[in-house]
Amino acid sequence: MSMIRRATRNPLHVLLLSILIACGRSEHPTEEHPRPEPPASINIDGRYLRAWVAAAEAHRAIPDLTAKQRQLDHYMFQFSEDQDRIHILLIPKLSPDTFVTGGQTPEGRAARYEVDKKTYRVTAQTFFE
Repeated sequence: MSMIRRATRNPLHVLLLSILIACGRSEHPTEEHPRPEPPASINIDGRYLRAWVAAAEAHRAIPDLTAKQRQLDHYMFQFSEDQDRIHILLIPKLSPDTFVTGGQTPEGRAARYEVDKKTYRVTAQTFFE
C-alpha cells in the first residue's frame, strides 16, 4: 500500500500505475498468480508523458478545484499536437444521472493545456465554463 501511496504523488507515476491496472498486470507475479496477458496494448510516446506531467501539475495548481475534482480518475484525456505544441484536453467524466451545462462538473473541470515541445512548459491554459 505504501508503494501506491508514494506513486500517486507524481502525475507520471499515477498515469503509469493506471495503465498497469487497466491492463490487468500485477506488479509482482508469482507461480500461483502469473502476470496475465493484457487485453490490448497501449503505446504512449514519451513526449506525451513529459507534456502530461507539466499539464497535470498545472491542473492540480488550480486553486478552486475541489479534492474530488483533482482526482485524475475522474477524467478522460485527449492528446494532439501541432508543429510546436502538444495539446492535452482534460474531459471530466459524468455519472449517468448527472446533467450539466458548461465545462465544470462535480467530478472535474474541463480544460485544455498547450505544452511547448522544446521546453515542456505549459504555454496556455483554457478552461471551459
